[in-house]
Amino acid sequence: MRWHETYAATLERIKKIAEKRTPGYWRGLAVWTRAALIFADHLVSAREEGNYGQVDSGLYANTSKIGNGTKRGYNQPLLWHLEHVSQVAAKTVYRLATLRLPSLSEEAVERILEPSDDRGPFAWQNRAANIFHSIRQTSEAPVLVFNVASTGAGKTRMNAKCACALGQAVRVRFAVALNQRTLTLQTGDALSLQLGIGKDEMATVIGDKVATRLHEAGRMDIDGKEIEAEFESDGFFEEEWLNQSLPEWLAHLSDRKPFITRILGAPVLASTIDFIISAGELNRQGNHVSALLRLLDSDLVLDEIDSYDPTAMVAVLRLIQMVGLSGRNLICSSATLAFPVAQAVHEAYQSGISMRAQLFGKAPDFSVAVIDDLVDPSVITSENFALEYQGHINRMLLEMGKKTYRRPVLQLVAGRGESFWLEAVAEAVNMMHDRNAWGFGGTEKTISFGLVRVANIKTAIQIARFLSDRLPQARIACYHSQDFVVQRFIKEQRLDFLLNRKKGNENINADPEIADIVARSSFSSIPFIVAATPVEEIGRDHDFDWAVIEPSSSQSIVQTAGRVNRHRRVTVSEPNVAILQFNARWARGQDICFCRPGLESTRLRYDNHDLAELLRWEDLKNGLDARLRFAGHRLGQLDDESIKITLKDPMKGLCDLSQANVVWMTEGFYRKYPLRSGEPKQTWRLVKDADGDECFQRLEIVNYEQCFVSKNGWVNHLGRATNDWLCFDIEDLLERCLEFGIREEEGLRFEIVHYSSKDADNQGRMRIVFDHSFGFYLSN
Repeated sequence: MRWHETYAATLERIKKIAEKRTPGYWRGLAVWTRAALIFADHLVSAREEGNYGQVDSGLYANTSKIGNGTKRGYNQPLLWHLEHVSQVAAKTVYRLATLRLPSLSEEAVERILEPSDDRGPFAWQNRAANIFHSIRQTSEAPVLVFNVASTGAGKTRMNAKCACALGQAVRVRFAVALNQRTLTLQTGDALSLQLGIGKDEMATVIGDKVATRLHEAGRMDIDGKEIEAEFESDGFFEEEWLNQSLPEWLAHLSDRKPFITRILGAPVLASTIDFIISAGELNRQGNHVSALLRLLDSDLVLDEIDSYDPTAMVAVLRLIQMVGLSGRNLICSSATLAFPVAQAVHEAYQSGISMRAQLFGKAPDFSVAVIDDLVDPSVITSENFALEYQGHINRMLLEMGKKTYRRPVLQLVAGRGESFWLEAVAEAVNMMHDRNAWGFGGTEKTISFGLVRVANIKTAIQIARFLSDRLPQARIACYHSQDFVVQRFIKEQRLDFLLNRKKGNENINADPEIADIVARSSFSSIPFIVAATPVEEIGRDHDFDWAVIEPSSSQSIVQTAGRVNRHRRVTVSEPNVAILQFNARWARGQDICFCRPGLESTRLRYDNHDLAELLRWEDLKNGLDARLRFAGHRLGQLDDESIKITLKDPMKGLCDLSQANVVWMTEGFYRKYPLRSGEPKQTWRLVKDADGDECFQRLEIVNYEQCFVSKNGWVNHLGRATNDWLCFDIEDLLERCLEFGIREEEGLRFEIVHYSSKDADNQGRMRIVFDHSFGFYLSN
């Protein structure tokens, strides 16, 4: 029978089956069979048979190199290729459905599930774990978990306990996907060091070898010995994983990409979301298949689920739908997980579960649980999700505010204009330091550690410069992403040490650098100030004495405030968080102010930008916590409305399982809602030329190859401030590169984001400013 006859016969069979199947069945089947076809096509295309039998069509599927030269010739005959791809794909569909990879050892699971101290700060985790054990006594159906515990309550540890409690009766495999590289590395540390997951059972993947090497170097003390931890383990791409093997039918994946063995084989994976997101990107071909293979046999943890802007959230929701289709547990965590995000997650997961049920001819079945550190866990029904989720949040709100760890105050801005706004920042900084300074060591001097959170890098550098001029008694650091790789790492390393205040001020009082700065200062009170972008508010486990916040969204205020009094948790009577009345965009005369970052857009222009009116200050007298996001403040309501408006259309295209919906099959759906916005980034580095002079080079494509090209005259220099902090000269940075085991050109690399031709001069050159104290930015 010739191929067209086979096709016609098969089509008739499908038509008869179609009458008995629902649209959700076909969509779920399409996802799996398409993945199987991609997998089979890659496998068959890689074969080198040599003899393909009789060629009767003159059509070929692919080409291959001829000898050792660069020329290519026809390779596999199309008919032969299609026949073999179909055969392999048929086997692959079954293998996908029955995939079983290594699971976490019983010893590791038992260690993770060890109860917390009933009288300690993590006692709530025992209640949460018990509810999952109860669920598993009556059902093996997948579970969607919302972990809305407070900032600093141990969500990372609890997420791992969730995965173990839900999978303990069968097998435990889970992946933790995060939005930032540094947060991923920290999570990898927490899982391995705090929970004792061995290096043979875990992999941490961030896609950046330099950042990984720096992180490993940062875990060594000055004598080259690893910092003491509860368990000896690091879980970073260890050689042992190179000796592990996947099932034979997956061998060609690991042959082409050896790191796939670690990503798929490790029972526990901590990864930036950029890898696993491809499981929901049906247009990503091989990357889609690799990510889906991980997801098919692994539960998923999405930490800080609401840290994505609504456009990127659509990509995350596509991933969540695939978790449901795979029948896996999903754990989403954030202290500010507002209802519109939770509802979208629920709908996406439910649609995946529904596809799976139709695929296997069963009724949809899954549970939903909400856990936190304040009230008992809730197991809620999908039918009444909105009402019961909000009910749980309302019970939480009643328990908040019994102890006040963060007390906010509104910092007024006298007028519209940058000068007024900068003055307001300086006033807030002085007020916060005066009210929160404390005696340093055995001296008569006082100090404080404060955070000035702003929305954008250029504003952060501007604020750092302004404060360094205005406050000669202060020491100023600037923390953002447009800095030398090695300098940013040193800043993070120092801040992680100094602002680890689980033992009070012990680290600060014992630090030689801080003691020297205080001793040499002619001032009696010294504020140490970090001007930072949102890289500080998500994932950095820092405990500041105070903060000044430029508002971008209700979530950003709560998350930033969570970096104040985070470890010490001392009840306060004086304000330790100042919220600016307006943000910098308003001061510069812009109409849309709460954006980049923020949720305001042309779809929904906020009717007010004044924090005096957008927040209910009478309610904030009892403290600043997640109530600002949940409890009906106008800013939170506007943020919620913006999320709903942005997600409305894409959610229909994603979750509508009717036959009429074809949006999910179009390339445009994936391009319109990507995980990353495709910001135009340029990679630069500082090197020394043959004469020993410093030279800036930009990464470009020359003759179809990437290389660094010198750009003399493109970078303007701004000298160091006399009172900068956590800043090093180039020679010092070169020495640190050697100490950390990275090449100089790797350590002195940085990235610049530009949005338009306005960032270049009339000769097409980028107008880059290198502030030797505070980093790089583009001038106007």
